[in-house]
Amino acid sequence: MRSSKLLIVAFATVFVACSDDSPIENLNPVATMTVTPDSVAIVEGDVTLLTAELRDANGSILNNRAVWWTSQNSDVAEAGASGLVRGLSPGVATITATSEGVSEQAIVAVSAMSVAAVILTPDSLTIVVGDSAAFVVTLLSAAGDTLTGRTVTWASLDTVIAVVDSTGRVVGRAPGLTGITALSESIADTAQVKVDSLAPVSR
Repeated sequence: MRSSKLLIVAFATVFVACSDDSPIENLNPVATMTVTPDSVAIVEGDVTLLTAELRDANGSILNNRAVWWTSQNSDVAEAGASGLVRGLSPGVATITATSEGVSEQAIVAVSAMSVAAVILTPDSLTIVVGDSAAFVVTLLSAAGDTLTGRTVTWASLDTVIAVVDSTGRVVGRAPGLTGITALSESIADTAQVKVDSLAPVSR
């Protein structure tokens, strides 16, 4: 009689387990993978999230599988464990997702931050005819980051009074007041230059 009771309890336990509505994880191996998006453009410093959808040979979606993310050009973009990609420098990087030997790739194009502000230092200076002085230009992004490696075009508003070279050095030509402009990616700043006459030679 005791063995019959144990059998009934065991049967009831199996019945409850089989009647549980919780999903049973699909243990089939990964057969295909889709990475979304398969290509994306971002600005250096920004991030984007890539996702990987895994399916078995029957086309059923597989959850809770480990996915490894790597960048084939880590100088341009780095890939985190969750598929989060950060742009580091202008260029193109191939991001690869791998799970159980199945891989898929996405292309991430990283563009340079745009120049949002041009700042000349100092904002004014005084020199005498024949002498020179230099301006320093600082380029900033919209986020306030300092940008380098950008083309800066210099110009004098009156070359009779003063001229400026490609490095921002100004030479006084004649007495007067003029402006020196630095331009980068359509953003400009102008500083004033006052040119005085040569100091009289004391006798």
